[in-house]
Amino acid sequence: MQSQNQQQNMQSNTNQNNLSSNLRNVSDEILCNDLLMTEKYVSGAYDTALFEFANTNIRQVLNHIQKEEQKHGEDIFNYISSHGMYMPE
Repeated sequence: MQSQNQQQNMQSNTNQNNLSSNLRNVSDEILCNDLLMTEKYVSGAYDTALFEFANTNIRQVLNHIQKEEQKHGEDIFNYISSHGMYMPE
């Protein structure tokens, strides 16, 4: 009887761990996709701002920041695609 209870407890713990792991993976996927969409938005905002400043120094700074944002987006994309969370077409 005790052995059966132990087996049930072990199975219950395994199921809870699997559920917790699956929820973490889904949460990671949602977070990473949200990060990627945010980077796309921010990069687009810098792109627009580049054309709206007459000062060359400001445009150069914004261009530098935009390139950094694009690199962040690339890093996020590479992470999520390597973990099967994002499939480009």
